[in-house]
Amino acid sequence: MTEPTARPAHSGLRIAVLVLAGIETALFAVVASFVLYQALLSNEQLSRSIGWAIAGIAAALFAVFTLPALILGIRGRWLKTALLLAILAVAAPVLLSRFT
Repeated sequence: MTEPTARPAHSGLRIAVLVLAGIETALFAVVASFVLYQALLSNEQLSRSIGWAIAGIAAALFAVFTLPALILGIRGRWLKTALLLAILAVAAPVLLSRFT
């Protein structure tokens, strides 16, 4: 008789990281495409510059926080750090806008 395989202890943490990072990835894709679309359609140089700046900031936050969290979550390593990175990806824009 084969016994059922036990779930790893961190599977709930891994699912939380993957879900949070997946939502952030989808949100990044929507925001970046909308901002870049609006920036490319604008006739004013200032609007285009602001649009590119917003897209750059979103891309930097994605590359620094969300992408490493997603990779760590997929590989199943350092899940607590991955969850912290995923949470910081949400909190960083709020903290940056609040305290700068």
